[in-house]
Amino acid sequence: MQKESTPEEDFFELQLTGEEPAWCIDGRPEIRISKGPQMPGGSLFPIIISAIYNAEDLNPIQVTAAGKKLQNSGYRLGVHRGEHKKPETKKSDCGLADNLVTIFTTVIDNKAEISQRLTEVYEQNREIFAGLSRPFPELLPAVYEKIAAYPADRLKLSGEDLIATVEGTGAEVQNLEGSHQEKTAFVNVKIKTTLDVLKANQEGKPAFNLDLWAATEQAAALGVDTEFAMTAALIFYQATEMVLVEDKGKPGLAIKIHS
Repeated sequence: MQKESTPEEDFFELQLTGEEPAWCIDGRPEIRISKGPQMPGGSLFPIIISAIYNAEDLNPIQVTAAGKKLQNSGYRLGVHRGEHKKPETKKSDCGLADNLVTIFTTVIDNKAEISQRLTEVYEQNREIFAGLSRPFPELLPAVYEKIAAYPADRLKLSGEDLIATVEGTGAEVQNLEGSHQEKTAFVNVKIKTTLDVLKANQEGKPAFNLDLWAATEQAAALGVDTEFAMTAALIFYQATEMVLVEDKGKPGLAIKIHS
């Protein structure tokens, strides 16, 4: 009988140099561009989180300034479109960009459920969160309070408009093909590594992956408190999974930590 693989064995680790452009958490492969750290929407994520943290409109001025600041801090920008883009409706085929307001609303409306799920992840991985200033369940309410104080109508950009604005700052653009078949939702905390998306697909085990270390690091470069960035990244990652997977009638994907 063939041994059943564990979630840890399904994480195909890829070493990074730090020179690669950001990638989305999307589990679809792209073979033309060097694979970089994965965050929701690639470089969109730290830019969005900085807008929320600093109570700024997510508009062309803020997005461009934040993108340039990331570049000046040594990070290469990356975003993506996909074969399901619809120019007539300004859909880019990036799940975060196209569903930004829905994901943000899901964050707010599902506070109790998201907090419960993330607390369960924390309880199963306490050693990974040992360096926090206070236990993770105590961070959640404070971070949620700040997110909830940000009106959704300050998200002035989404979809193709958001992708194009970041592209205009010099971001590299991936074009992802195929349909979503992700079977796992990883959170990777091992610095300078990411998920080898191409190999995961070749092995028939595509997955979403959030490189938590990168999301925290890049948001911090934009002046976001590191513990806020880490917690917000997990909150938005869980909400993104709910919108892109569960709201489409598929079974939910439990978060698995890779360290």
